[in-house]
Amino acid sequence: MDTLIVNVPGRGARGASLIRSTDGNLRLGRGFHNDIVLDDPFVAAEQLRFVRDDHSWYVEVLERTNPVLLNGSPLRDPRARLNSGDQITVGRTDLSVYDEAHPVDPPRRLAFSSWLSAHRVGPWLALMVLFVVGGLDALAEFLTQSADLDWQKPAYGVLFSAAFIAVWAAVWALLGRALRHQPHYFAHLLVSALVSFGMTLLLPLAALAEFASSSEKLGEIATFGVAVLGLSVLLGLNLFLATNLRRTARTALLFSVCVAGLVYLGSHHEDAPFQAEPVYSALVLPPFMHVTGERPIEDFIGSAAPAPADD
Repeated sequence: MDTLIVNVPGRGARGASLIRSTDGNLRLGRGFHNDIVLDDPFVAAEQLRFVRDDHSWYVEVLERTNPVLLNGSPLRDPRARLNSGDQITVGRTDLSVYDEAHPVDPPRRLAFSSWLSAHRVGPWLALMVLFVVGGLDALAEFLTQSADLDWQKPAYGVLFSAAFIAVWAAVWALLGRALRHQPHYFAHLLVSALVSFGMTLLLPLAALAEFASSSEKLGEIATFGVAVLGLSVLLGLNLFLATNLRRTARTALLFSVCVAGLVYLGSHHEDAPFQAEPVYSALVLPPFMHVTGERPIEDFIGSAAPAPADD
């Protein structure tokens, strides 16, 4: 290969720098006189030299305080031939070398590109959605769990949820700023609020499945599935907005399964302590769901009545 291209990753996983050389000589090190300057304390002032000989490129190790790896194996010879796509590790920096004819992957389709680039997710839209979602969440909690018709507890719960969503979005915005220089804070806030509203709608269905089937195990499985679904959707959207990962959905799903599994194992590690007070449940079987069929109250009274004693 006539032209050598060295891929040097940027700090904080930002965009990499590509250095091209056609004159047959390229030096790398921590000294400022080099062609490629690395800010790595484990790299020498003059660490590597790339040279071209007989239409091929070779790497020469100039300083051996720390080992230099070529495709994961230490370089023991003073010179090694390079092929397009080889990986070189020097200090704590991973480099890649390519030929100019090296094939590249086709461009990935960027969903919502015009929507995000035009900054259509403004503060008013995100805050309005967060306000509406919080109000609906408080209403649902009041209708399904309030035993004394007191709005104070649902209101406090909504304020805590809104604060948590705002902090969650801020963390991902800072991550996006560090990785891609694009925070998209209000986009993170919007998707977090919508996923939170979806979880508000789906979690009662898991409890309803447990009530309808009279199976605690089925309720646990349904709750686990809803938690994994909500967390994977939320993480997938956050990763899409903040990073350049290729398989955000798969990464989010695997992470969500691991987190939900750890929470489930932690909650079942010890037996629940004895509670002297009864646990209140406001879940009522809706009138349109007939699981066991209708039976008159006389059947239950008759089956519970004691048998007459023999004279």
